Amino acid sequence: MNIFFGKTTESKGPRPQEARPASLPLYLAGAAAQIAGLSAVAYQVAEPAFAYFTILLTIIGASTAFFLRKQGASPRFMQFGIVLVGLVFLYAIRGSGLFALIMPQEARAMQEVLLVSALAFTATFCTFLWLNDEAVVFSCVWSIAMIGLTGTININRELIISFVVFLAAATFLLVHQNSLAQSNGNAAVTLEDDPERTASWRLLRTQAIMAVIAWGGSILLGFLIAIPVQMVGRNLSLNSIIQRLKVAPTPIRRPSVRPRLIFDSLNDFRVGLGPVDDDPSERMSVLTEGPHYWRARTFDQYTGKGWISTLPSGGEDIFPDEGQPEREEFSTFNLPELLKPRRKARTVTHRFHLNGGIFGPLYHAAEPRRIRAPLYRIILREDNTLNAGRGLGSDYEVDSEIAEPTPADLQKSRTDYPTEITERFLDRGAPNQELQALAAEATRGAGANPYDRALAIQRFISSRCLYTREARAVPREKDAAAFFLNDSREGYCDLYATSMAILCRYAGIPARIATGFAPGRVATADSNVSPVAKGDTRQWYVLRGSDLHAWAEVYFVDYGWIPFDATIDTAGINAPEQTPEPVKKKETIKTLWGLSGLSYLLIGVGVLGILYAVVNELLGRFAPRFAFAGRRTHRPTNEVVALYLRTVRQIARKGARRADSMTPSEYLRYLRTDFDAGVAEAMQPLTVLTERALYGPESLSEEERSGARAAGQAVGAALKNYRKPAGKGPETKERKNGA
Repeated sequence: MNIFFGKTTESKGPRPQEARPASLPLYLAGAAAQIAGLSAVAYQVAEPAFAYFTILLTIIGASTAFFLRKQGASPRFMQFGIVLVGLVFLYAIRGSGLFALIMPQEARAMQEVLLVSALAFTATFCTFLWLNDEAVVFSCVWSIAMIGLTGTININRELIISFVVFLAAATFLLVHQNSLAQSNGNAAVTLEDDPERTASWRLLRTQAIMAVIAWGGSILLGFLIAIPVQMVGRNLSLNSIIQRLKVAPTPIRRPSVRPRLIFDSLNDFRVGLGPVDDDPSERMSVLTEGPHYWRARTFDQYTGKGWISTLPSGGEDIFPDEGQPEREEFSTFNLPELLKPRRKARTVTHRFHLNGGIFGPLYHAAEPRRIRAPLYRIILREDNTLNAGRGLGSDYEVDSEIAEPTPADLQKSRTDYPTEITERFLDRGAPNQELQALAAEATRGAGANPYDRALAIQRFISSRCLYTREARAVPREKDAAAFFLNDSREGYCDLYATSMAILCRYAGIPARIATGFAPGRVATADSNVSPVAKGDTRQWYVLRGSDLHAWAEVYFVDYGWIPFDATIDTAGINAPEQTPEPVKKKETIKTLWGLSGLSYLLIGVGVLGILYAVVNELLGRFAPRFAFAGRRTHRPTNEVVALYLRTVRQIARKGARRADSMTPSEYLRYLRTDFDAGVAEAMQPLTVLTERALYGPESLSEEERSGARAAGQAVGAALKNYRKPAGKGPETKERKNGA
């Protein structure tokens, strides 16, 4: 706690630690470490404006603390700040009052998000209290706490990147702070320090190299440890253990032949059949610009044991466009728009490569608009899914319209659903009090808009249940969704999707079930795919039997059907591959573009603070003749200071190095008593003029500048006549002066 209360001890050197100058690299590394933790929060929440706001405040806070420390602010101000920090955290963790408006929507429904948001805001407040080196280093504690808590909610690529950046910044931060402590702050060069600036930059470079080595070693060691630990402890996650403890152990009689889950049936989709086997065989590959759900069938009516489609088995026959070239390999089928155009939608082209002939669905992403395939007809169903008119044994291409609304767009979506949507996709089947109570529990505290409620239901299911292919079958007398959520709390994608869709309906949100393939994995070098054409930015994804998948889709006015997959982020044994998020998160630039005028003002203040700190530091390191003690001096004054520093360097080459704590007068006394009286007499006029230049109220005149140059020449002549006495050397003189 001494870090926060400003209690520091004095070192044995000439300067107490409280007077240690602020180090710009230390503050930059501390800000980078904390921003890495805040970025992990930004990538976790659906609407990351809160995290971006805390990042901006962190930049402003770090710049303010750096400026105050440059001006000599006492670290004892932190004694008052720590009390406010505690109050801020306690107020934030309640999530009420002002913080209810600042906190993200997820914090209302998830304690983990509320806690990590409270930590983020408290850490941001602490940046204004970075008035000593230890307080800056303490930013690592806030960041690792935020990253760790975020990892319990969701482990994704962005979180890993944030952790790697944090590790790099924290490593340099610790190495650099240790160097500052060992040198008592002298590594941070100011105008009164050793004029040989290159030594400090050489030291800083060495610190950076050591930090990179330590960072690389920790990453390598982490990989070496993580692989065996993951293999041994895959079944030992805390969430898995908790879920196991909630379920009473019951003997399960495994059938000799396990049931097969049918994903491509036109009429029904049965769920909760019991343990299923994994199927690693490759089914097809998709050339795509990114991961998508590959839809085959949809189902709209819940039976308690599964789903059925109320659509007729057939559909509309679609024939190729007329006037196509005879040598064209594929026939082109333009599909009628069964669904009206959607907002924020783009058209993408996917090429499917089959590993064997199929007679059934033509897989696609979102809403297909155009097909190119070696067929003479295809069948378009009312739900905008497709059947091959005959066996298809080669590649085909689909142009799909994919809506990409942001979470903010979906939060503003209207609820005046079309009649054909409410009649089919709000049907709950037989009334079920258990499911009604579960829907109310899942949406308690969520926003009133459909998106927030659907997201709360998804997280409720994923945190409540355990994913496993060894789940027991649903008893005949039980409702599949109620049994999954209340009794067994374990299953695979069919029960996750069923529960998601039916709870949405009980919450008044239109939803349905879709089956097909999860995104799959990016093809490796040994995959059976053709090379990607030069200039094509797409890549092949391999779809295996284990990627057959079921998920829920929620209807939003103006945007259509949006996937919501409750298997994302769930705990489990042999958990599925991570599927894409239901909507893309808003990009940072777009988020900043949509900020208010106050936010732009804060950004401007933060940027100006950083520029001031950087310019002030650079001027202090590279141009001492242009600045001293935060002010510009007259040109003759600048030249006298620069001349004095050059002269000190000349004398240092003869062995009389100036200690960091010496004033010009103290250095002159040292020359007179321990070095050479002749050099000291020649140095005296230049010393007097330098002290006037640095500490005097008025600037020097041109005549005084000429006198300083003459004094510098006199010192040079005296140094030529100097002969080093026997038994004296640089080390002896530095030791005498405490260097």
